[in-house]
Amino acid sequence: MYLLTILWLTLKRITHNWRITLGLLFGLVLATGIVSSIPVYSSGSLQKSFIREWISRDTLRPPMAIIVSHENPYRKTPVAYEDLKKLESFVGTRLRQTITGELLSSAVFSRLGTNPLIPRDAPTPDLRSPRADLVVTTNLRDLCDIVAGRWYEERDDGVVEVVVDESTFERFELLIGDTYTYWYPVRSGETPYGARNGFVRIPVEVVGMFRAKQGYTTEDWIYPPPYSDRFFAHPAVYTQRLLKAYRLRATSYDMQWVFDYAATRVGDLKRMIDEFEDLEERMPEMVPDTEFWHAPIDFFRDFNERRILISRFLSALAIPVIGMILYYLVLMATISVEHRKREIVVMLSRGGGRAHILLSFLLEWLVLGTAAIVIGPFLGMFIARAMGASAGFLEFVHRTAVPAYFDRRTILYSAAAVGIATLSGLIPVFGVFKHSIVTYTRHYARFRRRTAWHRFFLDFILIGLAIFGYNSLRWESFALAPGEDVPADPVLFFVPVIGILGVALLILRIYPLLVHLLRWATGRAPGIIWRLALQRLSRSTVDYVPLMLLLAV
Repeated sequence: MYLLTILWLTLKRITHNWRITLGLLFGLVLATGIVSSIPVYSSGSLQKSFIREWISRDTLRPPMAIIVSHENPYRKTPVAYEDLKKLESFVGTRLRQTITGELLSSAVFSRLGTNPLIPRDAPTPDLRSPRADLVVTTNLRDLCDIVAGRWYEERDDGVVEVVVDESTFERFELLIGDTYTYWYPVRSGETPYGARNGFVRIPVEVVGMFRAKQGYTTEDWIYPPPYSDRFFAHPAVYTQRLLKAYRLRATSYDMQWVFDYAATRVGDLKRMIDEFEDLEERMPEMVPDTEFWHAPIDFFRDFNERRILISRFLSALAIPVIGMILYYLVLMATISVEHRKREIVVMLSRGGGRAHILLSFLLEWLVLGTAAIVIGPFLGMFIARAMGASAGFLEFVHRTAVPAYFDRRTILYSAAAVGIATLSGLIPVFGVFKHSIVTYTRHYARFRRRTAWHRFFLDFILIGLAIFGYNSLRWESFALAPGEDVPADPVLFFVPVIGILGVALLILRIYPLLVHLLRWATGRAPGIIWRLALQRLSRSTVDYVPLMLLLAV
């Protein structure tokens, strides 16, 4: 009930002082808009550069193609098919959770190894026997057409139907319907089903010859044709019968997932890098000798480092503008408190607590800040797009707009701007607490003192820093060889800002003297308008200094 009462009094004060409240709201919306435009613009411009550089990399693979490879060339590692299937399911699930783009395709390529392949009625193979590889590609039917024979099918008589490409067909001088025996040698530690004399004999029948479809490129294959010695088996027969039932070990097991790269946001790179690195550690723990064979993780790391530097650079360039907006907010908050000083002092003199007054002003800023956080990011989106369409100050060109979008940093920047503005707006309230109604009236009637920056000679300090920075820039430019470039330091962009601010403060220091001099010079002129105007200015020169400083900034 206490908070509701304070909130009701705050809302009444907001409506009663609606002109000042509108000024505060305008400043907050402008501040959140400009501050939120920094991550929007930096993310949008980086996103455009990120996608362009990503797709220009010549890897012969889709940009977001992830290939995880398990290599067991001598089959020394006891890896069962169930282990590989768990690994495939685990990695596929984690990738779908990590990558924001749509899953376009997935495939598995596996091989048993290059071993003797001889006619079924031939004797035991020797060193001169032809050798071939029994393999599987799960998306083979999507990428190829049968040009002779038919596609493989599952059979119950133990014969493995295979298809081959044109190169393998010609190299082995095959005929459709030929039958062969694939001799799988048993390694130490293996206990496959049906092993005799150190071999597992797998009957193979060639049932078709395929050719790659038109329009498919090397980006669509894990291992593209042509082949020289690969016999492709039915995926279910290869996995369920040979790997699972016969307990054979694959010499390689490659898993590929292809995602839509366009949905990848540059702001998600850090999270994706962490996920990929975690997968790199987890995969060998599940199945030894497993690693990423192809993944954009190295490119992500490199671009993420540049993203951090460029974001800091752009944020540094926006600090003067942010400072101007925050100064405007402090100025408006000070005017608001000045307008209600008598009200605050009266409340204190009648028993009102400081906590009540602070809470009331805090609620006012929170109400206005909430509205600014809702409206400001949309203004920031407009500002970012306007900056992306311009080549310079008010120089707009026919340029493709940056892909501006909201992300987590947009809301964080807006909330930070509102938080800083709220703290700045509450500071003037503390200055009123030291007054009673008598001391306030006495203080208000006194002549105003000089501003703090003039008392501490901030104008001379800023001018000195600007001169020092300018001289440093001159010496660096003299030391450079013709055509030599150096990395830009964001701090250097503050040199003209500091110089302008210092000169403005110096002019404001002598401003009262100029007004008094002008009043004296026009004192003998006919008429009363000049005399009254300059007399009012000369009596309250300090009151106009904050507004003039804002205009100068």
